[in-house]
Amino acid sequence: MKFRDYLTGKNKGEKKSNIGGLRYNYYKNDPNDKDAKKDKDEIIRELYYKSNPKDKDAKKDDYWFIRNDYYKNHPKDKDAKKDKDSDIRELYYINNPNDKDAKKDKNSDIRKSYYKRHPEEK
Repeated sequence: MKFRDYLTGKNKGEKKSNIGGLRYNYYKNDPNDKDAKKDKDEIIRELYYKSNPKDKDAKKDDYWFIRNDYYKNHPKDKDAKKDKDSDIRELYYINNPNDKDAKKDKNSDIRKSYYKRHPEEK
């Protein structure tokens, strides 16, 4: 194996490497490899989901940025209003201003925004 192959991501053994940069190079050259979804490095998981924007597993990722990107591309997905991150829930309610579940959200800013848009319901 040539050292240059490690740097260009041509060695399949790199995806099992402890060195994140080697794994990143591998997945950069094979962005559809589903093993990237399980990588411990969020940058590698993000690389996968950017190449596979319809993969619904992004909704379950621990890294909020990956979930946020998914919901930006899927503004009607109702799972966003159940997300643990209030910014993601807020994004959903901005895109779906008539969803009455906003009145029950644990984030007071989301509730206030709903009533601001629907003063008749106060």
